Amino acid sequence: MLPETRDELAALTAAFVRDLPAMVQGLVVAIDRLRASPADVALCGMARRRAHQIAGVAGSFGFDAVGEASAGIERALLRMDSSCDFGPEIDAGLRVLDPMLWRARRLDGFV
Repeated sequence: MLPETRDELAALTAAFVRDLPAMVQGLVVAIDRLRASPADVALCGMARRRAHQIAGVAGSFGFDAVGEASAGIERALLRMDSSCDFGPEIDAGLRVLDPMLWRARRLDGFV
């Protein structure tokens, strides 16, 4: 790999690491809102898109567990129907993402 390419990749990875806590926080907020209004199709779509975005990018930067957890959340949201059953996969995924959420809260001064 060329040095310039390595530097660009390092900068992109650093930007992802910096932005990941806020991305996770956005996903958690969307899921919390969806739990309060489980029949809201727009909220489900928002949560699914946020999970998809994290899942799609995380693996590219070597955050495989984050990508897999987010993909699991996305799959669970796709399966969710009028029964509004969130299933265990969403909570399991959120537990994996929890350290990123705590980091976001610390950066925002909440902890």
